[in-house]
Amino acid sequence: MLFAGVFGVLTAALFWGSNYIVTKQHDMGDGMTFQFLQCTGILLVGVMTLVFSLDVPRSPDYEKFPMPDKYALISSEGILGGVVWCLGNLMTIPIVRRVGIGLGLSLWNGTATVVSFAMSRASIIGLKPQTLHPLWAGYFGAFLGVLSLVVFAFIDADGNEEADANVDAASGHQRICTASGDVDCEADCHANGNGDASSYARIENNEQESSRRASAGSSGTDASTPLLEPIPSEIEERVVAMYENLLQTVEDATHGHPEVASDKEARARFEGIVMCLLAGTLYGIQFVPLTVHSMQYPKPENLSDVIYQMRFTFSQFLGIYVTSALAFFLYCFVRKNRPVILAKEAFAPSIVSGMMWGIACMGSMVAVSDMGLGIG
Repeated sequence: MLFAGVFGVLTAALFWGSNYIVTKQHDMGDGMTFQFLQCTGILLVGVMTLVFSLDVPRSPDYEKFPMPDKYALISSEGILGGVVWCLGNLMTIPIVRRVGIGLGLSLWNGTATVVSFAMSRASIIGLKPQTLHPLWAGYFGAFLGVLSLVVFAFIDADGNEEADANVDAASGHQRICTASGDVDCEADCHANGNGDASSYARIENNEQESSRRASAGSSGTDASTPLLEPIPSEIEERVVAMYENLLQTVEDATHGHPEVASDKEARARFEGIVMCLLAGTLYGIQFVPLTVHSMQYPKPENLSDVIYQMRFTFSQFLGIYVTSALAFFLYCFVRKNRPVILAKEAFAPSIVSGMMWGIACMGSMVAVSDMGLGIG
């Protein structure tokens, strides 16, 4: 039924496009604990599918269909699909840290779309090429997918972060000027957006002058009579220069040299894009086992598309959870049982993110089963 396929596509688009938003406000550490909690939420959805699909009629072909009363609850194809997806999901947090969630989602989803279409047209591992009408529309869509990947690859995801950093720096300088009581310096901060070395030097000079006046007043000396000779201009210039050098040294130690930071950012961006392409490829082939399974065990006529896919869903979600658990245990072993644990507030959003992904995956399975791998 076409309606089931369209509904599955819309469900997948809605939940896959928003399942990471619930975790955006929390620090996910190195991502290993997050992915384990997320896959736990995915398995919970898989268990729910068993509850809602218990009453399944007996298969009319008992010899051909394994476990006929349960419609292959544990399918090797489903477990394989779950393993493939989980390997891609392990790269999610490293990708987000390198290129951001917006660019990461766009790149790996675009790659998955192109790979899925290519797999639907290729005659490999027993797959039959899917017939599209009209054929040019499918290729045009794949071309747009490739074009979008090229465009997204040149998007700078760090622009807003740099702007936020400049705003924070400017506000910090303004607080310093305001605390010092120097009206002129504060005006400079408002005008320029930041405080320079001369502003800080004037702050110190004003503070020193205030201290001298206070000392003079407390000792009964006339405040207009200087206690010390004026500092020569050459010495004052040297002090200002030393202060500027000190500020530059602190800034370099904190933020690194610009050229070095630029190289690191470029390398991190390149790594993030490569991981996006790899993860997207894995996401694109995760439903190939489902297609193979559907070819081997056609859906009985007396069974709905949704119920039929629910019997396969648990197998794939079980494969996801087992792979995630093995990866997490290996991670704990490498770190000598000292994993990066998330804050308590991040546990529930991580599990909810997984449950949202599970719902989206169910919708996508229905779409693939109903409309094929290239369209669904």
